[in-house]
Amino acid sequence: MSRVRKIPKPKLDQPEAPEGKIVDFIDGKLRADSETEQVRQDFERTLIEEYRYERADIGVDVRLRVQDGSRVAQKKASLIVFQPDAAEKDQNSAHVIIQIVRPGTQPSDSKTGAAELERMMIACPTGRFGCWSNGTETVYFQKKKQKFDMEIFPVNDFPRKGEDDSAIFTTDRSRLRVATGNNLLAAFRRCHDFIHANQGGSKEQIFWEFLKILFAKIEDEQDEGRPRFAIRNADERNTRTGQQEVKDRVEVLFRNVKNRKEYKGLFDDAVEGIRFNPDVVAYVVAQLEKYDFLRSSVDVKGMAYETIVGPTLEGVKGEFFTLRTVVKMTVKMLDPNPGDRMLDDACGTGGFIVVAFNYVSEKIRQAERKTWKNPKAPTSAEEKDLFRKIHEAGKSIFGLDFNANLVKTAQMNMVMNNDGRGGLFCVNSLLKPSAWPKAVQQAIELGSMDIVMTNPPFGTKIKIEGQDILDQYDLAHVWRKENGKWVMDGALRNAMSPEILFIERCVQFLKPGKGKIGHKWGQKPSTFLQTDYEKLLTFLFTDEFEKSTKYRQQARSPSNRPDPPETRLDIIKRIWESVLPHGELLIGGGKIDVKARSGTGSTYPAADLSDGERVIFYLIGQTLAAKQDGIVVIDEPELHLHRSLQARLWDAIEAERPDCLFVYFTHDLDFAASRATATKIWLRAYEKDRWDWHVLPPEQNLPERLLLEILGSRKPILFVEGERDSLDHFVFSRLYPSHSVTPCGGASAVIHATCSFASLKHFHNLECSGLVDRDFRSDDEISYLSQLNVFVPDVSEVENLLLQEGVLRAVAPALHHQDVDAVVAEVKRIVFGQMSTQKERLASQIVNARIDRKLKNFEGNGQGATSIVRSFADLIGAIDIPALYGNIMQQIDDILAHADYEAALRVFNHKGLLPQIANVFGFKSNELLSYVRRLLASKDNAQLLQALRAAAPKL
Repeated sequence: MSRVRKIPKPKLDQPEAPEGKIVDFIDGKLRADSETEQVRQDFERTLIEEYRYERADIGVDVRLRVQDGSRVAQKKASLIVFQPDAAEKDQNSAHVIIQIVRPGTQPSDSKTGAAELERMMIACPTGRFGCWSNGTETVYFQKKKQKFDMEIFPVNDFPRKGEDDSAIFTTDRSRLRVATGNNLLAAFRRCHDFIHANQGGSKEQIFWEFLKILFAKIEDEQDEGRPRFAIRNADERNTRTGQQEVKDRVEVLFRNVKNRKEYKGLFDDAVEGIRFNPDVVAYVVAQLEKYDFLRSSVDVKGMAYETIVGPTLEGVKGEFFTLRTVVKMTVKMLDPNPGDRMLDDACGTGGFIVVAFNYVSEKIRQAERKTWKNPKAPTSAEEKDLFRKIHEAGKSIFGLDFNANLVKTAQMNMVMNNDGRGGLFCVNSLLKPSAWPKAVQQAIELGSMDIVMTNPPFGTKIKIEGQDILDQYDLAHVWRKENGKWVMDGALRNAMSPEILFIERCVQFLKPGKGKIGHKWGQKPSTFLQTDYEKLLTFLFTDEFEKSTKYRQQARSPSNRPDPPETRLDIIKRIWESVLPHGELLIGGGKIDVKARSGTGSTYPAADLSDGERVIFYLIGQTLAAKQDGIVVIDEPELHLHRSLQARLWDAIEAERPDCLFVYFTHDLDFAASRATATKIWLRAYEKDRWDWHVLPPEQNLPERLLLEILGSRKPILFVEGERDSLDHFVFSRLYPSHSVTPCGGASAVIHATCSFASLKHFHNLECSGLVDRDFRSDDEISYLSQLNVFVPDVSEVENLLLQEGVLRAVAPALHHQDVDAVVAEVKRIVFGQMSTQKERLASQIVNARIDRKLKNFEGNGQGATSIVRSFADLIGAIDIPALYGNIMQQIDDILAHADYEAALRVFNHKGLLPQIANVFGFKSNELLSYVRRLLASKDNAQLLQALRAAAPKL
């Protein structure tokens, strides 16, 4: 297989550019530094390094005579690649015309868009190809002369030096090129922007689908024969049928990926196939097909890959990625060799293991090059043997992380680097090795690594608790200074920062002699649960023996034979098996075994129980061992136990010991609410040896789970409609960041919660408010609600907040719409048009709502049926429906007549408005809402927040 030669960066004999200037890469002239000029300089470098054109054949700022309507105008082409044998370098010898425009300019722009480039191509008789770029989006065109006309149509690329026109389609693997500079990064960004604009979906969904296509690309590079990850002709780029053919081939490649043994389980939870539309798949293929991923440098691929990984995953659950320069420095200092066993036990997206893999791969490559017939270009057999050795080196590199998505991302990162996937596992490396999945235990042991490199999660506020974990680590014990030396005490700390444990775990992973500190459990940490576990077992077996002996003595009496007693071990067995029905405890002969109820029904010793199973045994046993009428204190019952088991276990234990008082200390609100008959005590604060505590009122109108949740807040409470994932909660959480925004469901639930919580003011001292939709409420109703501290936005419903003129003017520029006034006018036209079409429905809804509220507020005066009938008749008689309907219709007509946009948003509650208005912004149906969500959640949301607050009530 032939290799693409990377041309070194040319050196220009130019002085250093003064401030505000830049030295042109082609002609060496000084030009004003700007964003547009930076884009052109990158493109000039690409023409030399990637397309292999000569400097002498490239013109900068070339003037052209272009037909513009009825006149001929002077235009300036940013760059032109001339015919190599042309005597004159002018528009009559142009081969490729390249137009670079200001970043943010759209191809559809009437002045500097792609149409201007097409006119330039027509003006150049030998110009067969054109390229338009704003730095982010790049489009290519080809010109063909027809019988009576000139046809210009989109293509994937333009040829490199010495290639014919067919080279723009990847029909031969020899045409794959090594990515240089920022080319691959720019291609990834173009794909990212195109997918978001044309497909929609959350950034996570888009990322994982894009990842599938990357896997398909690399799968294709590992095959031989005609490339399948390719645009083979113009129809596949520009027609729906051709685009579907491209997607079909990519999906076949992805199915091959899923069937590979080394990717087993990687996409088990993924939706079958590729969810992107055919036009999106074809676009992505067109952007990536020409690059040789496997042979491009790790820096180029790493920068491009992190461009999409970082914004998608960084910051999720506290993950932040190590700078690549820091990673490379670390690896270079460690200087790993092929065959060294290397580990990152908090690998994230795989930065350390990828750089380490490429470091040892380069060592292998340099060693192999000395054996090649031609050190600059290996034969096919030599290259195949090289990749075999590199792939083998990858088997000694391992990564662990407890985030499954990050592990999947790291696997892709390794795959992009010559299929060196390595041993990557989803596991919490701080757990006991015996608790790891068997595959991890077989691949990784403590004391088995030559090199450990990692950036553990420093600075997290979450502490590691639980004796079962902490007891593995010397640093989790108390230390004291004795005779000038530090000595480890037997006492264990209650909690530790994870970074401290990670450091000790790293040392434990190292081979002896590589700096490993001796650990008291050696390479097989103990599996005992608590320090008094053995004492508990002794007590339980003693109880078993005493009751059995007593029963045998009593059973000898022929006249009064007693029933067999139920020992504490019998009770443990009964409760344990009811909570964990998958297993059976076998108790006898002074030992306890476990028999699985499913599968082969194999038996194993109790020492091999999981942490949770042993915790359940221990808690039951300790409670049964408590004294009669004792107090049983349980600190954090949620530790070690799955939420689905907690309530069931303690219900059974409490039923077994009705004589005891149970005291639970818990942070788990669901568990607290599950103790239905218990007295709830809220420990509010602890200061200066004094507890601030309050007994939860037994009679209150709020659901206990909700009350427990909001009591933990230090912020004022704002009750809103909807659920946690609703638009109400999303928007109002950002509009009122100083409040704890709590969704309650419907408007009536918000009003009820606000009033109920306010009635408990003496108990919690928290301010609370409510926020409900306008929903056709009258001014009197809104005034009444405000007295209850329940407020109403100045729009009909939360969706209409997004249709305010200020919001439209904040969103339009972010989407690079030049004429914002035209966008706003078009949105208003749609709103007024829909309101006019549906004004009878709207008036009817308002009248129905007003009548419904009057009926709900009916209070009959007097007693007896006759009195109630009279009161109800008075209520009905006071409702003049024709007059009410006519009044509402007149208000709607006035709004339409005066084009009062704010008033329209105040009364018109049509859910279909947003999907229709999405088209104005170039989106499909619900994509506008998704985009506004992303913009609102971004750092650049100040203007949007200010616009939204215009109609939001001040609390």
